Amino acid sequence: MQRIRFFHDLSIQVKLILAFMLTSAIIIFVNVVMYYNINLSVAKVNEVYESNLNLNHFTVSLGKVGVSVKDYLETKSSQSIDNYYRSVQEVESAMEGMNTRIIDSEALLMQKNIYHLTNHYLQIAQDAIQAKRGRNIEKYRTDYKEAKSEASVINTMVYSLNNELFKTNSKNYEALMKTLKYLETICVTLLIVVVIANFLLIYLLTKRITTPLIRLAKSANEIGAGNFNIPFIDVTSLDEVGIVSKAFNQMILSIQQYIQKVREGIEKENAHKEKELMMESHLKDARLKYLQAQINPHFLFNTLNAGAQLAMMEGADQTCTFIENMADFFRYNIKKINEDTTLEEELTLVDHYIYILNVRFSGEIHYDKRIDQQFLKVRVPSMILQPIVENAVNHGIRNIERSGKIVVSVFQKEMHLCISVKDNGVGMNQEQIDTILQMEEVKAKSDSNGIGMNNVIKRLNMYFHGENLIEIKSEGEDQGTEVILYLPILE
Repeated sequence: MQRIRFFHDLSIQVKLILAFMLTSAIIIFVNVVMYYNINLSVAKVNEVYESNLNLNHFTVSLGKVGVSVKDYLETKSSQSIDNYYRSVQEVESAMEGMNTRIIDSEALLMQKNIYHLTNHYLQIAQDAIQAKRGRNIEKYRTDYKEAKSEASVINTMVYSLNNELFKTNSKNYEALMKTLKYLETICVTLLIVVVIANFLLIYLLTKRITTPLIRLAKSANEIGAGNFNIPFIDVTSLDEVGIVSKAFNQMILSIQQYIQKVREGIEKENAHKEKELMMESHLKDARLKYLQAQINPHFLFNTLNAGAQLAMMEGADQTCTFIENMADFFRYNIKKINEDTTLEEELTLVDHYIYILNVRFSGEIHYDKRIDQQFLKVRVPSMILQPIVENAVNHGIRNIERSGKIVVSVFQKEMHLCISVKDNGVGMNQEQIDTILQMEEVKAKSDSNGIGMNNVIKRLNMYFHGENLIEIKSEGEDQGTEVILYLPILE
């Protein structure tokens, strides 16, 4: 990786020189390899018929031995004996490459036989020479005759072996010539591949050099056309093109920063003017709000607490209890509206609410609770029961002639905690039930706390991450309504 980085950081001139040297080195290397392989094949071709040449040399040397023996037997001259020993050495030298082992090859077996026959022939010739020197005429004549016959057999075997080797060598020669042709084809193909590879190498190098220049030219045209929001040029080298590209990127950055500063200055000036206008508007609103008599909930339940204390001091116990329930009701609304709470606290809030309504309406609402005590500490979203009870009062039992009744039940059904709010009011038809369950807006009564059924359904779905947590039942007109919450029992 560092070597590639080093090459990228070289100057363009050095890159071109290195590319030329690399391509030249590749071509020279391929030519050397081709020259070596061709010479090696030619040398093997020349060696094909070397065995035939060696046999011919052996035959000539063997003939010289016979001639020198005959000459010595006839003349007994020192020249002839010297020729004899020289010829014997040539024959023995030619015999060194012959096979002497038993091998499953006809040609090699023939070489073995020739080798042994030649040794026997030389021994007979030597015996004839020794008999001549000992003046044993009968013996040297017999030995010479046997040697001559032996030489004839050897020549015949050498001729047969030479023919056999010539056939084998001819086949090898043809195979080597085919190999040479194949090698020639490979060399030509390799040369073409090297030329193509060199072309690709030069193409990639020139592309690496010219691509940044093309990008630089395009970016310069964009700047000239007034488009300053262009991406920076990717700089991957430290050559001349890389240095120019970095300088161009710095110029673009400087221009963009200057434009950004001018834009921020204009935005600040506009914001300052807008702020002045808003300040003037807020001052007018403040004066107006100061004149309005809006009651803050904190101020309200603090005032109610003061009223409860005053009623206690005056001995008005019922008034004191009423005001305390009112204060607790408002305090719960303020503290718990954005928090979860326990089921016990929710039921207590309903108690306060029913008490307040019964004071207002002279005890017209009969309220009953059927609570499974083990679920009082279960955590639930705040303000989920009171809106349901309020809905039962306002839309269920408010305008009936008989006594209104509300029953709140808490029980377990399978893996759900069930909370039921049941009234004996006017009842509901299926269309009204569907409207509530589909969380469509229903116009609230003027004395509602502002938290409707759709708000309760949405908060339950978000808190328990589910749907279908509420069921509304009604047998029809004047049959009352029951709202049941199915809350998952969390571990």
